[in-house]
Order: sequence, then C-alpha cells, then structure tokens
Amino acid sequence: MVSAKAVCIALVTLSLPLAAEEVLRPQNVVDAVLAKSYDAAEIALRAQSGYVSMEKALGNFDLKIRAKAGYEYDESEALTGLTNPIDKTLTSEMSFEKATSFGSTFEILYRHEAQASTLNPIIAAASTRAPTAALDTAYIQWRQNLWGNFFGYADRLDLSVARGELKQSDLKKQEETEDLVLKSLRFFWDAYVAQTQLQDAITARTQYKNLIGVVQRRGRFGLDKGGEYAQVMADFTDADNKVKTASYEYLNKLKELEILMQTNFAADVKFEPGELVPPLPKLGPVETEKLRRLQVAQTAFENSKAHERSVDSRNSPGLDIIARAASTGVDEKAGTSYSEFVSGNKPTYFVGVEFTTAFDSSERRAAMAEARVRAGTEGTALNRVRSDVTKNLALLDQRLAEAFAVANGSIEAEKYRSRTVREQEVEYRQGRLPLRDLLQTYRLFFDSQSKKVRAIGDYHIALNEMAAERDELVK
Repeated sequence: MVSAKAVCIALVTLSLPLAAEEVLRPQNVVDAVLAKSYDAAEIALRAQSGYVSMEKALGNFDLKIRAKAGYEYDESEALTGLTNPIDKTLTSEMSFEKATSFGSTFEILYRHEAQASTLNPIIAAASTRAPTAALDTAYIQWRQNLWGNFFGYADRLDLSVARGELKQSDLKKQEETEDLVLKSLRFFWDAYVAQTQLQDAITARTQYKNLIGVVQRRGRFGLDKGGEYAQVMADFTDADNKVKTASYEYLNKLKELEILMQTNFAADVKFEPGELVPPLPKLGPVETEKLRRLQVAQTAFENSKAHERSVDSRNSPGLDIIARAASTGVDEKAGTSYSEFVSGNKPTYFVGVEFTTAFDSSERRAAMAEARVRAGTEGTALNRVRSDVTKNLALLDQRLAEAFAVANGSIEAEKYRSRTVREQEVEYRQGRLPLRDLLQTYRLFFDSQSKKVRAIGDYHIALNEMAAERDELVK
C-alpha cells in the first residue's frame, strides 16, 4: 500500500528538476532482470530438470560394485547332532555388474571363505576334514534379453526420451527467458506511460490554476458570466484528483519495476525510451515448424510416443539367455585354495534360459493405458500449439499495424488538440468564447495526451510481442 507521504514525494519529485537522475533504458531493465531477478533464477533451476532425466537414464548402465565382509561365530546345535561345537567363519565377497544398451548384463563375482572349527569327533572320524578350511570361488555371467526389452530396445528408447527431455529443457529455458524479457519490457513501458501521464496531469492542473486566475481577473472587471468560477474550480478539483491518482499509479508501476529488477532507485528515474514511434518492421516469412514453442510441443509428443513403445516392450514376457562360467578351489590352507581356484582345474559351466511373465496383469495394462493417454494428450497439445502459432502470428501482424496507426494518429490528434487550446484561450480572453467550450477543449486535450502516451507504449509492446512470437526477441 502506498502512503500519502510517498504520493507527496512523487509529486514534488516530478514537479521540481533534480540534479541527480537515474537514466533507465529498456536494455537496462532487461539486463538487470536477467542478472538478478528471482524469475531468472527459477528459470535456471528448472532448466536443470533435463540434465536430471538424462543422468537417470544413463544410470541404468552404471558399473555397479558391491563388496561385503563378515565374521560368524557359531555354536548352534541341530537335531541330528552332527554339528561342530564351534565354527568360526570369515567371509569376503566382491562383485561387478554392468548393463549395456543392447540388453546385456555382465556380472563378475569373487568370494572367499575361511573357517576354523572345533571338529565334532564323529565328523572328524568320518571325513578328512581338517580343523581349518578355505574356499575360493568366482564366476562370470552374461544375461541377454531376448523378448521383453528385446536386445535393449526399451533401454534405447528411454535414452532417446531422456535426450529429448534435455533438448526440451533447453528450449523451454529459452522460451521462458524470452517471456521474462517480454515481461520486463512491458513493465518498462507501463512505468514510462505512468510517469508521462503523471507529468501531463501536473501540467493540466497548472493550466487549470492559470485559468482560475484569468477567470478571477475577468470577474473583477465584471466580464465573467454566472457560474464560471464554479465551473473552473470544479475542473481544477478534478485535475488535482487526477494528479493524486496518477501519482499512485506511477509509484505502483515503479515499485513493480524495482521488485522485478531487484534494485532500488535512489534518485528520480528518467526514462529514455528511444525512438517513440519507430517505423513498422519489414517482416519476412517465418518457418513455424522451427519456432521454439512448436519444437517444445513436437519434442514432448515424440517423447510420449517413444515412451509408449518402451512400455509396450517392457510389458512383453521376459525371456533371457544366461551363460555362466565358474571356478572353485578348496583346501585347508588359504594359499593352496587360491592357487587351485586360479588354475581353473575345478570349473563349472552353465547355459540356460529364463522365462518370466504375469498373466492378466493389471499393472501392465495400467502402464500401457497411461502411456497411451500421455501420447494422445501430447499429440492434442501439439496440434493446438501449431494452430495457436499460426493464429497468433496473423493476429499480431494486424495488431502491430493497428498499434502503429493508432500511435501516429494519437500524436496528430494531440497536436491538433493543443493548437485548439491555444486558439480558444485567446478567444476566451477576448470574450468571444464561452468558458464551458474552453473547458471542454481542455478536457479533450488532456485526454488526448493520456491516449497518446498509452498508444506509444502499446505500439512498443506490440513490437516486442511480435518479436517474441517469431523467436527474435531472444535468440
């Protein structure tokens, strides 16, 4: 809420020339907003989501290393009674697992066990078991997907989706940055319009005040007509109220600009908008399919279709071929056990297939339905964006031409209104024009001033909106 004190400060600030002024141009606003605003920080953070998706997809192919070690002291008994009074077992294990984008998974495992026992006499008599024993074993295994995720088909689709999301996040960042630039320029022009309208309101109040003096002088000579003083005082009061309203509006727009720019204007702001009504730009044809907004929707649609195919592939029954080669070594001495394991004299080979499926799976039906809905939604969104882009380009072209014509027309109208004011003031002083006609001319003139600056601001906003729609505001 703006206080009465702040309004008074604004009025004094704009009424008197100041030695120090802060010059503000459109580019200053854009630079400050992109460098310091909360909006820009949020855009940068949201852009990281594409990298997160990419890392998650690549994480499926990480080299996974597992290592564990443990010591077990065992004095347990069994119903058979054939257990050692004490078993002390030290176990260590390490494995490596790596999946590839072709649906293959490789695993290598090494395990070492060392045991020291107090032997049960019955077990000792019935076997050659020594109080100490070591076991070394290792295997290498290869698993290949043959049906579900056929040779990594679904994995590669997921990677494709992640790359699409990375591209999409970059395009969205550019689009959101462009929207932020457009928002910044709107704030600049709104503040400029509000300041100019406040200055015009102050000037209008001054003109009414001067007119009061003229009316009073005419009254002293008996030249006034009934109610003239009341008429001019009523319009002066309205003009004074408009100054207060315009002051509040200007302070409000300036505060919005400060918040967006994350700055504090220590001095009065002098807006330098540049050329007030630049000529209409010569716009060539634009390839709508290459516009960022359309590319974002196109990428989202392509990702949804790829995701649908991935879900369909993963919903197929699992059929894997597995091949494993292992080597073991056992001895009462750890060194001998390890040598036997390394020599490969006790190998084990295995080849087989593994089949898994779920009958009448609600989970799979739900996943497939969700993927289809997503693809349908993104397809509809793509068609809508394509239609909106074509419509917006045509409407903005017309809007730009209309805003240009209105801006120039408003300047001309204000010029003629100003001329009318000067001529009618002379006529009134000469007693050839009723005061009510002059007051009506004043109202029309001040209204034309307000419309002129608003039309200029609207034209510049239309220029920026067209540039943004054509991806030319931020490249």
